[in-house]
Amino acid sequence: MSENEQKAPGMNVGTSLILVAFVLLCLVTFSALSYSSARADYGLTKQTAQRKQEYYRAIGQVEASIAFLDRKLTESSQEKILSSSVINPYASLLQEDSNISVLREDQDTVFCITVSMNDTEEIVCKCLLQITEEGNLTYTRQSFRTRQKDTGVENSNPFGGNGGFLTFD
Repeated sequence: MSENEQKAPGMNVGTSLILVAFVLLCLVTFSALSYSSARADYGLTKQTAQRKQEYYRAIGQVEASIAFLDRKLTESSQEKILSSSVINPYASLLQEDSNISVLREDQDTVFCITVSMNDTEEIVCKCLLQITEEGNLTYTRQSFRTRQKDTGVENSNPFGGNGGFLTFD
């Protein structure tokens, strides 16, 4: 090399090509990670939306059963079918709604409304029967929870976690 020819300061063509290839590789990697993350979020969002639809459909059925229960208790109170000493003809009152069953817990009578959400879960609403001093029948909601069908485990928060979503305890 002669004295007039000097080396160019800084990078030469090979170094810049390696740098461009590295940047391109980084961009491709980050775009692939972003795509897989977005796809996973989309799948989770679809599952959540489906679960909420099932949940709110089941809540509508529970509320319809509660309205039916309310109507039957009002009718029976007006007709004075039931008295405070004899709380018996529930089966005849509730034959029309298969979601409602009657439980005896200690000295209390509890209406249990059970509606299926999907293959694995159901909503359970328990209403405690009460007789007023005037002899009218009324109820108080004790609980409103989701329950696993196979294990019977109840969850007060239907969208996961723990908390008091729709509980009346």
